[in-house]
Amino acid sequence: MKLHFLLLLQLPLMFLLLHKHRPSFFQADTNDVYSAQNDTALHSWIDDFKVFRSAVYSNDTTKLKSYFSFPVKGAGEIWYLVLNEKELQEKVITDSTGFTEIDFSKYHKKLFTNDFIRTLLKIKSADLLTKGKSESPIIKEGNTNIKLYAAYSRKEKTVTLNLSYNTPWTKDNEEVQDGGESNIIYTFRILKNNHLQFVRVQLAG
Repeated sequence: MKLHFLLLLQLPLMFLLLHKHRPSFFQADTNDVYSAQNDTALHSWIDDFKVFRSAVYSNDTTKLKSYFSFPVKGAGEIWYLVLNEKELQEKVITDSTGFTEIDFSKYHKKLFTNDFIRTLLKIKSADLLTKGKSESPIIKEGNTNIKLYAAYSRKEKTVTLNLSYNTPWTKDNEEVQDGGESNIIYTFRILKNNHLQFVRVQLAG
């Protein structure tokens, strides 16, 4: 009984230590978090952007599904992101092949990857709203630079998230700045009620 009591006393301290030492690249910027409690009456699309970011971070698939209109039409390129080479060969993909709610439940972690999450958390929503753009710091994985570019178009009423990978390569011991680059581009439309809705994902590079 005494041992149990001591363990109970230590739990709050353990929680504080875990929270304190959580990796910084998985933390959103201070004061850049929006509560999802009142997201049915959003004042601005940026509020819903913050809700989306929180849902991605917490892997809230129920909430994430609300950003999609299933089946997603014209989703051809999404399959090249979530399927491996063997799976692509086995699946017949046409322009009319929709990405369904079942597909999302199965592949959402390949759609919103670890790289996407940790760079998305570093986007400054205030800059995105007022300046129309924001960039995450570069995250290095080996020789690869990973960065997210976020852009808001008032005219098109869209939010674009461009996840960029750049791997500088060397020739004759000289670094070439413009190395192998690839991009995963997510486009969301802003609805009249200020909710975001997924439109497409495009692959480049």
